[in-house]
Amino acid sequence: GLGSRLRKALRLSENLCLGSQLSMNFGSGLTKFDLDDGSGTIVKTCPFGASNPDGKIHFECLPSGMWNLTQQDCYDCPELREKFTYLKGETRDIILRPGAEGDVYHEECAFFDGEHHHRYKKGRLSFACIKKKWEHVGTTCSDTNCREGHVTLDFYGDVGKVHYDVPGANHVAHLPCPKKCPNPDGHVSLKCGDIPEGKEVGTYSFLSQTCQACNPTNLTLTLEEAHKRSIQLPAAELHEEEERSCVFDDGEKVYAKGKVIYKCFEGGWKLWNSTCRDWVCPDQTAVIKMEYTVGGQAMTGQSRLHLKAAMNGTHEYPCPEGALDPDGKVTFDCFSDTTWRINTVNCGNGIQVHEAALQDDSDSDGGGGDDDKNGG
Repeated sequence: GLGSRLRKALRLSENLCLGSQLSMNFGSGLTKFDLDDGSGTIVKTCPFGASNPDGKIHFECLPSGMWNLTQQDCYDCPELREKFTYLKGETRDIILRPGAEGDVYHEECAFFDGEHHHRYKKGRLSFACIKKKWEHVGTTCSDTNCREGHVTLDFYGDVGKVHYDVPGANHVAHLPCPKKCPNPDGHVSLKCGDIPEGKEVGTYSFLSQTCQACNPTNLTLTLEEAHKRSIQLPAAELHEEEERSCVFDDGEKVYAKGKVIYKCFEGGWKLWNSTCRDWVCPDQTAVIKMEYTVGGQAMTGQSRLHLKAAMNGTHEYPCPEGALDPDGKVTFDCFSDTTWRINTVNCGNGIQVHEAALQDDSDSDGGGGDDDKNGG
């Protein structure tokens, strides 16, 4: 008949799809769509509960005679079905409904390892709709207040940065010291902090370490407010000492004697002693008691001579004021053991040294120094 021929002609010129019913999930469960006989494209509104309820759904008639969803803006991320594997090989099925850009869904920490079910005491799995697809953005599953994880600690110097696998803990986690540390038998302690409001687990923070009392340090030492040298100190145990030479100003100033010693204290490296000097015997005052004869009568007097810091050998000084011979000389010998000893006295006829003693001057302590730290 005429109707049959028209339908045949319609099929020859354009695809024709028979009416059908399609069920789809647009974010609020399955929704049924009744599609009538027809051809071309059918447009439907997004169902109630969709991420974008004002959006549209486009169905197109295929040459096969079946209706097919070709375009929709009811949601940004389609439904997700996948098997999620946790760190320990535990798995669980993840089913996420369609969502809009920025949506975040959380799943409980319940897993199966093939033999046993494990529901963690704390935490959750988090997924976010990002750029049209679901992304796994976080896992906080844990049976302790702080979950196991990884941390990198910097011991500086030759040891440098060390990567640790940190176990889960409720209060404190202890980690072994690197073998190259001054105290390889010590440990690093990390504290598990309180769980912040709105969070499932706490985070670790550094508490203490016994691997080294002092970190490698770079500093500048200044002597006599003029001469400088850089000092590099390694990691060290408590009370360990490091000795350095008395070469300053890039080698332009080299003290004749002494050394620089740094000591490791609980607060770090400290200058323990500096004996850098250009002398062997220090500044001292000689107290000299002398006997001499005036007009046939024996007299006793006491004088002081300031001895300047000096190298080994014999050093000459003028006689004390009031001596019988104002142009006379007194000589002192400086010995390698840093001591002074009186040698000769030529201060007038008949003068004899009855007693000579030495007193330390307050400014003869070997020269202190100031530290200017450049590194910790």
